[in-house]
Amino acid sequence: MPRTAIVIFAVILTISGFSITPGIVNAPGSDLTTNDAPSPPSAESLPSPIEPNMWVGGDYLISYDDDSNAFHPAVATSPPGCPFAGSIHVVWDEVNEVTGTREIHYSMSPASSGGREWSNDEPSEGDRIISDASPGKDGFESVAGAIAPPGTFANNPGDALDPAIAIDMYGNIHVVWRQMYTDGTWEILYSRSVDNGMTWSGHDGTGDKLVSFRRADGKDQQIQQKPAIAVSNDNSLNRAVIQVVWPGQEPTSGLQDIYYSSSDSNGETWTGASSDSAISAIGSTAFAFAPSLATSGTNGNVVCAAWQQLNPAGATNEIFFTGSSSFGAQGTWTTEDTISYAQTDGMNAGPPSIAGYGNSFIACWPQPKQTGFPADVMYSLSSDNGNSWSGRTNDFPISHPDINCPAMSPSVTLSPDGLAYAVWTERDQNPNNSTEVQASCTRTPGNPGSWSGISRDIVISHPDASGLGTPANAANASVAFAFLDGGWHPQVFWDEPNYTTGSGKINDNWEINRNPLVDSNVTVSAGWNLISVPTEQEDTAITTVLGDSNGDGATTWDRALWFDPWDAANPWKQYYSGWNASLNDLAAVNHTMAIWVNVTAVGDGVLTVTGRESSSTAISLHSGWNMIGYPAVDDSAYTVSNLKSETGATIVEGFSSTATYKTTALPDAYILKKGEGYWAYVPSATTWTVDW
Repeated sequence: MPRTAIVIFAVILTISGFSITPGIVNAPGSDLTTNDAPSPPSAESLPSPIEPNMWVGGDYLISYDDDSNAFHPAVATSPPGCPFAGSIHVVWDEVNEVTGTREIHYSMSPASSGGREWSNDEPSEGDRIISDASPGKDGFESVAGAIAPPGTFANNPGDALDPAIAIDMYGNIHVVWRQMYTDGTWEILYSRSVDNGMTWSGHDGTGDKLVSFRRADGKDQQIQQKPAIAVSNDNSLNRAVIQVVWPGQEPTSGLQDIYYSSSDSNGETWTGASSDSAISAIGSTAFAFAPSLATSGTNGNVVCAAWQQLNPAGATNEIFFTGSSSFGAQGTWTTEDTISYAQTDGMNAGPPSIAGYGNSFIACWPQPKQTGFPADVMYSLSSDNGNSWSGRTNDFPISHPDINCPAMSPSVTLSPDGLAYAVWTERDQNPNNSTEVQASCTRTPGNPGSWSGISRDIVISHPDASGLGTPANAANASVAFAFLDGGWHPQVFWDEPNYTTGSGKINDNWEINRNPLVDSNVTVSAGWNLISVPTEQEDTAITTVLGDSNGDGATTWDRALWFDPWDAANPWKQYYSGWNASLNDLAAVNHTMAIWVNVTAVGDGVLTVTGRESSSTAISLHSGWNMIGYPAVDDSAYTVSNLKSETGATIVEGFSSTATYKTTALPDAYILKKGEGYWAYVPSATTWTVDW
């Protein structure tokens, strides 16, 4: 660092109440309002992954890697207060190796593992089948030796597809799907588990339950798309009401509407099983497609369904909805209306996803913002149980606009502490030209400009390919929040072909993948440390990111600094635990930054930072000095020389405990490490892309 910059740095630290001498910290000025420093979080012990072979090509498989294709995952988590709180449950459809038909498969991660361990993902376990295809079927069809005798599957009713899952306040797991019968008709079927996924009423009990109406004359609905499910937790009557919707095409008229069925008997009986009950406008020539369902209200009494439908006035597809404030009771559903910005602009809205919590609903869907551009992810918010919607007045995107990269199939969720999180599939601008799972989130969903995905693409799947360069396309993402490690964390799953050698089988078959949270240990010592955050953060609040909640909880700090080269008037952003919140202007940190941190208690010598490994990170560099990290999975070979050649940097400095100002120029051969912080001087502004 040039001496002038060092002097400025030292002066700023001194006049701000900071000392750069290790172990010495000056108190803030007496004229500053102070608060007591927060107590360190309690330590929680989490087991290490016991199945490292399930990491495949940068993604983590939760389905058993066999010869059968796994598609259409759906995720739900057990809520706080129930016996199995924090457990993560995923269902999908997959070909049964014995029968050749598709079944509903299942895997679970207990809360104690935080998504690091999964059931039924190894040959000794096999895939767990939860649908009841026929009597006598082995529930673990991939286990060696589980070969059924001839004739066992003679009455197999056909493919089970497109599962949806929800969990009630008691921890009961409810799963519905669409299933084809031998006569070519389709119905909605149901199975449940009351013991955290150990046994299932469909496969292990009395058989799958009919949710939809099966007509005696064989003129059943054609159900070509997946159902949706939600649960109303009615504390007033100590019951859970299970809500299900699906799109059904009436065979005589050819019209397609949204149909509804519910159960307040833990799935034993269903209102829609005795007769068809539509909640969209009956007789409309505008087909209703791809419904999504959510609940809100004090006792989950408000039920809201959203779907894609042609708007006759504008001749384009819009997002329609209807709601009930009486647990979906017949006759209580509102007249269908749009929640998207209905204009005669030719911009068609795609299939939506809707989530609810408290008195709020949020819906997301793909739609072009401008003529000639691919679809972005739009959203609409209601903070009054569906009575009004923000998206009716304008199109509000939450994804980054890319040329030739359309967004598809979003999934959205809301956390009890106010975080909105959406994922979708989008063509990524990577060498493999693959579709990837991308994400966007905000803590203030009422502010359309606050979504993280607007400013840049946030890719959370690994952009891998086969040895021949065939893209491993990720698709059909599903997200839900789980309360883990003392906070709410989104759990994202998708289907993707496994082309990677070295782990599992090489079958070019599709499996269920996820990008889990990982713990990274950043080494620190007492006093000032120049560090960085190795992983992408869901919640960038500085006290959350550096809280050490997944470490020993005894490594603590009180001050942090970051140099913001874009703010010429006030470049040094600061945080001090003893200051009033209004005095701290370093509220958030992310994986593109390096920060000075003053460690007050060393504890185990590391700050444990939990986040997601980013497939690619674009770091904007301002002309002059920048404080940066190196957020790469592989930090074994990238040198200072590489950084200089890619960015034009002329000087790169790193931490030195013996140097006067705690930094020293690094030689070109120095290998950058994740968790370390660096100063980089670039003559002109540029973007540095850090890949895996």
